[in-house]
Amino acid sequence: MTLTGNILAVPTVVRASGKIQELNITDKQDVKEENCLAVIENPSNTNDIRILKLLYRMSSIYGY
Repeated sequence: MTLTGNILAVPTVVRASGKIQELNITDKQDVKEENCLAVIENPSNTNDIRILKLLYRMSSIYGY
């Protein structure tokens, strides 16, 4: 994969191998820290993971 842009590239390291199941960016799209760029094949439901992450953030904000 080759990533290009006006801002210096940051190394992107993947800690697993496999086929890309979801690609969540497009060519020349701005990305921010914490953006999910892609999902590698796995048995998890990606939407469930996103919901759990959101619930965790909300619990941290509201003290649950």
